[in-house]
Amino acid sequence: AEMIGVFFNVDTWDMRYEASMWACVFVGMAVTQFIGAFLSQYCFGVITERLACRVRGMSYARMLEQDITWFDEPENTAGALSSRLATDCISIKAFA
Repeated sequence: AEMIGVFFNVDTWDMRYEASMWACVFVGMAVTQFIGAFLSQYCFGVITERLACRVRGMSYARMLEQDITWFDEPENTAGALSSRLATDCISIKAFA
């Protein structure tokens, strides 16, 4: 309401000054919003990448702990396991 009252001021210099002040306030809010959105997206990306890396490492460690006969099963071939490592991490990135 205070901002709209600027346009009803009879003194043109005072009106220009107050309008410029409000314009600077809005530009400042826009810059603050832009910086906040950028930092939010950046930090979320970093956290997601670290989570995916941690899950991939834990999955790989569990695969190495399996008995040797576990790798003889058709669903546990080298190609299937490497594909699972790749796709599970992508799924986690999409979920997070």
